[in-house]
Amino acid sequence: MQSLKETIESRLSPLWGAITAAIVALYGFWPGIFFYNEFVVKAKDGMGWLPFLIFGFLGFAFVVAIGSYLLGGLFCLMENMAARIGISLALVLVFWTQHGVPHPFVLAMILLCAVSGYFQVRKAREGASDRDEFFNE
Repeated sequence: MQSLKETIESRLSPLWGAITAAIVALYGFWPGIFFYNEFVVKAKDGMGWLPFLIFGFLGFAFVVAIGSYLLGGLFCLMENMAARIGISLALVLVFWTQHGVPHPFVLAMILLCAVSGYFQVRKAREGASDRDEFFNE
C-alpha cells in the first residue's frame, strides 16, 4: 500500500501541483496577516517585528506543510475536473472576501510557490514512474 506522499507523487499532475501550491501559499500568508495585526500594529515602540517574523514564518510553514498534504490528497482522490476547479475557486474567493486581494509582493511570492510546486511535482512524478518501472521489471 502506498503512503499518502507516494500517492500524491504518482497521481497529481504538475498543473494541479502548481495550483495546490498557490492556494496553500495564499492561505499560508493568513497567519502572517494575523500576527502582523497583533504584534506590529498594536506594538508601541516597534518591538513587535521580532515576534511577527518568528511566528509569521512558523505559521506559514505549518499551514503550507499541512495544507499541501490535505489539498494535494483531496485533488488526487477527485477525478472530476469541474469539482477540482470549483474547490479551487471557492478557496480563493473565501480568502479574498475575508482579507482582500494580497499585496503585489505577496502575489509574487505565491507565483514563486506555484512555479516551485509545478517543478517539484513534475520531478516527483518522473521519480515515481522510474520507481514503478524499476520494480515492475
